[in-house]
Amino acid sequence: MVMKAHTFHGPGQSDRGDAPDPGIKDDAVEGSPRGDLGRRIAGRSTELGLTRRETAQRTGMAPSYLRYLEQHPAAAPDRGALLRLAGVLGTTAQELAGGHADLPPGRGRAARSVEFTELTERECWDLLGTHGVGRLAVTTPSGPLVVPVNSGVVDGAIVFRTAAGTTPAQASGHRVAFCWCADGPTT
Repeated sequence: MVMKAHTFHGPGQSDRGDAPDPGIKDDAVEGSPRGDLGRRIAGRSTELGLTRRETAQRTGMAPSYLRYLEQHPAAAPDRGALLRLAGVLGTTAQELAGGHADLPPGRGRAARSVEFTELTERECWDLLGTHGVGRLAVTTPSGPLVVPVNSGVVDGAIVFRTAAGTTPAQASGHRVAFCWCADGPTT
């Protein structure tokens, strides 16, 4: 495991190798990426030893715009900017945008041919404990409803958190069905 330390700076200071841009009013603390996209951009740049100015220059964008992308959670660059950043940072646009974040382990796409394998009960519980996302089927007044849930296995039981009034909450005290797909759930 690689551990990294990050030094947080006050307004107007940055550890990303550039001076503040007085033309951009920024409520964010300099040097601290605020959104997931910003953290990925800054993190990958740091891994490659690139300053913000160097990254911006290689992608053909202004350092102030790159700072904006790094520090504003609502920043949404167009596809071209994201592709240029991904190319410079040696990754994919999908990876930068978080397309693989929080996905369960396993294949990303279904195999060409389906192969059924009978599992033991122990194998089923072991697999359920490593995936975290499944489908819960509950009976509602208007008929059955299937919804995705983030789940876990605790003491031999499938568990998930929910809030009162939600579809998964209707499962409490009732017979339900739960499904999980070996190659990840489908939407």
